[in-house]
Amino acid sequence: MNRPIFILLIGYIIGIIWGLYLKTDIILLYLVFSIIYFIINFFKSSNIKDIFKINYIILILISSFISYNIIQKSNFKYDNLYIDKEEMKLDVIIISNKKEKEYYNRYKVKVITKKYYDTYLYITTKNELKFGDILQIEGKYDEPQIARNYKGFNYKEYLKTLKIYGTLKVNKIDKIGVQKDIFYYFNKIYLKIKDNLEKTYNEHTQAIILGILLGNTEQIDEETRNDFSQSSISHVLAISGLHVSYIIYLIEISSQNLVGIKKSRIIQIIILIIYMSITGYSLSVIRACIMSAVSNLAFFFRRKSDTITNISLSALIILIWNPFCIYSTSFLFTYLGTIGVVFLRPIIEDIIINIKSLYKLFGEKYKIFCQKNIKLIEAVSVAISAQIMTLPVILVKYNMISVSFIITNLLVNVVIGIIVIGGFIQVIITFFSQKIGIAIAKIIQIPIMGLIGISKISSLFPFFIFKVKTPKLYQILIYYLLVLIFSYIYNVSVCTEKSITQIFILRKYNKLKKQLIIFQRQIIAGFIVIIIVVEIIKIAPKELKIYFVDVGQGDCCLIITPKNKNILIDGGGQRNFDVGTNTLVPYLLNRGILKIDYCIISHFDQDHCRTV
Repeated sequence: MNRPIFILLIGYIIGIIWGLYLKTDIILLYLVFSIIYFIINFFKSSNIKDIFKINYIILILISSFISYNIIQKSNFKYDNLYIDKEEMKLDVIIISNKKEKEYYNRYKVKVITKKYYDTYLYITTKNELKFGDILQIEGKYDEPQIARNYKGFNYKEYLKTLKIYGTLKVNKIDKIGVQKDIFYYFNKIYLKIKDNLEKTYNEHTQAIILGILLGNTEQIDEETRNDFSQSSISHVLAISGLHVSYIIYLIEISSQNLVGIKKSRIIQIIILIIYMSITGYSLSVIRACIMSAVSNLAFFFRRKSDTITNISLSALIILIWNPFCIYSTSFLFTYLGTIGVVFLRPIIEDIIINIKSLYKLFGEKYKIFCQKNIKLIEAVSVAISAQIMTLPVILVKYNMISVSFIITNLLVNVVIGIIVIGGFIQVIITFFSQKIGIAIAKIIQIPIMGLIGISKISSLFPFFIFKVKTPKLYQILIYYLLVLIFSYIYNVSVCTEKSITQIFILRKYNKLKKQLIIFQRQIIAGFIVIIIVVEIIKIAPKELKIYFVDVGQGDCCLIITPKNKNILIDGGGQRNFDVGTNTLVPYLLNRGILKIDYCIISHFDQDHCRTV
């Protein structure tokens, strides 16, 4: 059987989605697969049977059954804890460093009390606590909020992706002891590196280097975050596979000549495990580290490393650890981006090199340009392929398209390697010589300032950025289906040695393409008719709709008239929170509204019309 891990992953994801979103028992899935299998057996063509093999179906059914039951048990565990919302008395271990809030400190804890054993919570207190402290605490459990507006931010679902059940407001703490396990010492390493960076970098670059090297983005201000987001380079502030690849490169060049390839790869695995721990086990780092470790193990066992299997295994491990990661934005970005780079990049690169119109315009000069600038074409292909796969997530998350992403990502690629590799070299040297470390830090601050400059300059051109409506689920599914079909057909068409199944599919595709060419006028006319009908439906009178928007302590009301006029009455407002940017605009875009026809302010109190 080819790639069983990939088949297991497909089934596991089906089971998770079935358990999260469908209210029916999973037995219905088995019925659907049984019907499909029996229908296929009526076909004499072996090509279709090759796609739906009984072995594949069995693996999918087994893995989907397992993940479905895990989801059911996890939801049951969450619901039980949500019921016990009164005063709670728990024994816990602190497993994070302090996160300072305006009125309290927040810590992540692991519960060791038998009833809630292995449950993770946030606790809030004014006390100063440390990683590894074993405590007996008393407090009131605070159930996380669900989405307060249509398609709004669901804090409860977000915490599930972090495996956190809620927050305990602590009013009594007794310290029992300290747990000094391996994670305690990993955290010591993290604190030492963090202290090193804070002492050697100035106030302008300190927050950026902490984010790039350690994934600590707490000190990055909101303006800088927005600049990086609008420039489509916010991924560099969170540790991703790109950062891990530079770390791997640094390990290889510094150890292979000293200890040999095999020992170098062992060192690589050990350092990546440590790095994964000190950076807080972000999903992108876990994915990159698992893929690297599996690739190294394949080398040791003299097996060919398979990219699809590596990606599938890393995703399967993450989803077994926490199935709710399936709707984590970080999970979607890291895997969709990786899939785009691995599978779409060669296609995009081939298309760029073989653009017929440019060959007609420039002739052999374009061919020579491509040969001399192959690295540039590869970099452009990486940016485009990653953007293609992550675009729907960007639209859902940010409601924004930036057309400058190719330029900004190319510029970032020039400096990010210097920052990551130079940053870790500087950290190591500083442990031995503070003066030399500070001198190196001053050099590395130059590309960091360049990175900040790229984000600032790019954000100054708003015509590069377009606000868009939140896409519907069916639109996202159609988008990915078209990408899948295009990439598969392209790969099959350029493949020199085709399998029987590929030949069968390619023949069907070519036959369909000929039919589309023959009836292209009718198809175009059909699309025009559909567009006209849709526009008529849009302007046709509808029912009056009135929505009350939850903007916190304040009022906001959206009215959509029968003639599709959008009227906004008040907009809410808070002293230290931009309601317009963070609540109202996302709400309107989720409703599919790009234009407000009338805005009415009832009165000018802060909670009705504050703009900043």
